[in-house]
Amino acid sequence: MGDGRRRLEAWLAGRTLPTRPLRVGLCLPDDEADALVSAAAGDTASRIEWFRMGGWDDPVGTCRRHLFDAAVYHDGEGPVRIVTLERPDHAAGVVEWADLVGPLTFGSLFPGRVDPAAVVIEGASTTRVRQGAGLLRALIEASATLSRSEHRLTLADRVLGRRVTDVIEPPRRALALEELPFDGGPGDGTPRQRSRGTR
Repeated sequence: MGDGRRRLEAWLAGRTLPTRPLRVGLCLPDDEADALVSAAAGDTASRIEWFRMGGWDDPVGTCRRHLFDAAVYHDGEGPVRIVTLERPDHAAGVVEWADLVGPLTFGSLFPGRVDPAAVVIEGASTTRVRQGAGLLRALIEASATLSRSEHRLTLADRVLGRRVTDVIEPPRRALALEELPFDGGPGDGTPRQRSRGTR
């Protein structure tokens, strides 16, 4: 099974297949959900499909069943909770972004992986959620996007349209210093002259 899986993963990696938009489940009061969905997302925002959740009994199970990248809960008072999709053997790099439990080490203060299992935002009243809907939307989008980090995706996730979001493609060809654009003012040399140490 392992060899077949590796071949299938290699085959999938070489194909350009459709990518499913981010999917986010909401368990919020209607006015908060409306403010969040209609918040200005900006030019760099991802496509997000928003879904209404019936309850918050098992957010991780709900994410797995409905293939939500994240689920969001707020009851009108108290903290806003964001839970991301985790699967067995594909755990998040950070349990919760603001949680500094355990000894303070370089690794705990500056983790190599920042994909969260959950995010908790304390002191979020209904008014604050509505007023800060744009910022909350960006935080939800970041959490959901990071749940698609390469180490968090299973083969089933990839087949179902959840694609890797944290792999940086190498440049096609490295530019030599002489080829880089240079916005010099009067009296400055050309990029080629500068790279040779002349002015």
